[in-house]
Amino acid sequence: MGIVRAVQMVAKEVATTPAQVARLSALRAPVGDRYAGMSGINR
Repeated sequence: MGIVRAVQMVAKEVATTPAQVARLSALRAPVGDRYAGMSGINR
């Protein structure tokens, strides 16, 4: 739930929806950062 609250707070600060914040953060994050636990073979 901590992530949900953080996304909601950011969305409120920038006057957008939480869905838009989550979508943009997913698009901007490098794959290696999002899936740091995966081995290089699976990337």
